[in-house]
Amino acid sequence: MKESSQKDSVAARDALEMAALLGEQFSLAVLISAGATSEGLDKLFDEECLVEVEAGMARFADPARAREIAASLSWSRKRFIHGALARACAAHRLPPADVAAHYLAARDFAEARPLLIRAAEKACLQRRFRPALALIRQALDIWPIGVDSETRLRILHEMARCAMNCREDAIARLAWEEILEMTSDPGRRVEALRQLAALEQVRGELEEAGRHLEQAARLAEENLPAADAAQCWLAWADYLANRLLVTRAREAAQTAREYAEKSKSHALISETVGYCGLVAAMGGRAEEASDLADLSLRIAVAHDLPEQTALAYRRRANICEYAADYTGEAAAHLQAISYCRSLGERSGEISCLSCLANACFRTGEWKDALETANSVLEDRKAHPAYHAIARMVPAMIAAFRGEQRTAGKLLERNLLELRRLGLAGLDFQLLWARAFYFENEGDFRLAASSYDELRVLWRACEDRHLALSGLLFASSFYKDQGRVSDVSDCLDILHVIVRDNSNPESRATLRAVSAETAWAEDDKERAGEEFSEAAELFEKAKLPLETAWIYWRRTQLPGDPAMIRGTARRAAHIASLLGLRPLLARLATAKTSSPTRRQREVLDLLAIGLTGKEIASRLHLSPRTVEMHVARLLESLNCRTRAEAVRKATERGWV
Repeated sequence: MKESSQKDSVAARDALEMAALLGEQFSLAVLISAGATSEGLDKLFDEECLVEVEAGMARFADPARAREIAASLSWSRKRFIHGALARACAAHRLPPADVAAHYLAARDFAEARPLLIRAAEKACLQRRFRPALALIRQALDIWPIGVDSETRLRILHEMARCAMNCREDAIARLAWEEILEMTSDPGRRVEALRQLAALEQVRGELEEAGRHLEQAARLAEENLPAADAAQCWLAWADYLANRLLVTRAREAAQTAREYAEKSKSHALISETVGYCGLVAAMGGRAEEASDLADLSLRIAVAHDLPEQTALAYRRRANICEYAADYTGEAAAHLQAISYCRSLGERSGEISCLSCLANACFRTGEWKDALETANSVLEDRKAHPAYHAIARMVPAMIAAFRGEQRTAGKLLERNLLELRRLGLAGLDFQLLWARAFYFENEGDFRLAASSYDELRVLWRACEDRHLALSGLLFASSFYKDQGRVSDVSDCLDILHVIVRDNSNPESRATLRAVSAETAWAEDDKERAGEEFSEAAELFEKAKLPLETAWIYWRRTQLPGDPAMIRGTARRAAHIASLLGLRPLLARLATAKTSSPTRRQREVLDLLAIGLTGKEIASRLHLSPRTVEMHVARLLESLNCRTRAEAVRKATERGWV
């Protein structure tokens, strides 16, 4: 009797330990399959240590008891029990992840690994990417290098896919790097290189991204079908074009077109022809660009290719931009947007909307520009590049409207974002707006730094269009600051741009910068004539911001009084429509009478940073008299701060 009682106690202990490792609630069938005896279970239920919750399922009466027992077991005992539980769970077809958990605890990694893989693949099929990612990482942690390499490659691919869906870019990158290291298969290597490049571009690692894209293109050219080679060369061309490396982009795009034609894929031929058109436009070859865009569209329509048709419409819009036909660009984008919506092609629509917002900014339709930009930003699934382009529009409008607080918050953030994404062409517009913002702040040092940076950027690429507005405003700034050699440098840059891309905007900008050069050389008559020509060209090009700016510059030079008044009225009218408060203030300043001799003395001392007391001491005046002169200057110049007054007085030549 005593021996029987001892056996029951041992059986009860064994069952209790197994139950503790199964959790607070468990299957009795699994427990019995793992080795628990009926006698041991009877004793546990009789002693109310375990409680049956439903048919075949039980739990601990005191959940803390299960945790205490599990914690008290030795490492080897736990391993032995988990092994038995794993086999029992497998026999009862429990979910692979549950079975794998016991094999892991039993340190039987060879059995655990395939179960983890099976569980991960099932989760992937159900689009439960985060649990799938966790299971894959568990499997890889216990996977010896060199064992079943083909399966490991397949699972690494799934890992990358899950990580990208979970926005875990660092994990995706590790997966693609290991794939690249493990495989010699050209197709897999090309895919890994392109995926790594995409992740690096998002992180702003642009040099690495470019290296990987070029490697992918050359590897595909040597080892893959023509269609794959065409796609890889097109991706490389797109990278180069975004960096404004136009000559290399043209060569890569042409290579992509050659492989597309070898592949006989009409979709690829349409895409590569259209891209060749875009790169031609960037280099100033407008007629060739237009012909290629039309050919791209004809191919897409003739072969009933909706996606390529939408893309061809977008290329038409891009080509209009480089021809300085912003009204045509907006119309082409609207046509493309309408077509994308008819297809339900949201990505293409968002791409066009972001560019449309910028086109509306250029044509002065700023309400439409802001509304369009906001519609892009509301789409959280949109590509980061489209968000960056859309955010640029409100930042620039705030800068030119003198909304200093808003502009200050947006400009620097947007510039960093665009650089991280490698969209070099848009740097020009933000540097232009940032410089103007600093001018309005009265910080001429930082304004000069932004304009200088714009010229450095131009020399680092092959831009033939995007720097125009920035160069226009830079030349005005440099002239007012007495930096004559920098005005000349702007003119030299404009001659190169106009030589390669003689569109209406580039010709107008050349005339305006030529006027600034003549003014800096004190040839005011020639400056006035050239400003008048530039204003007429800008007005024909339908660029209201630039038109208003040149009208204002013209009012600063001698001329027929009636003509000057008319020019000032036209400038004020455009500035009022756009809400250009800084320009309106400058126009108001132009109407003020010249300062008195004493006011000029006060201005000169303010300009070198003296305080009111220091100026009073220097001029042998009372501080109250100095403050009176300062107040009158602020009022006459329509300024709120002394720094702003110094800036405006400098522009008028009073300091």
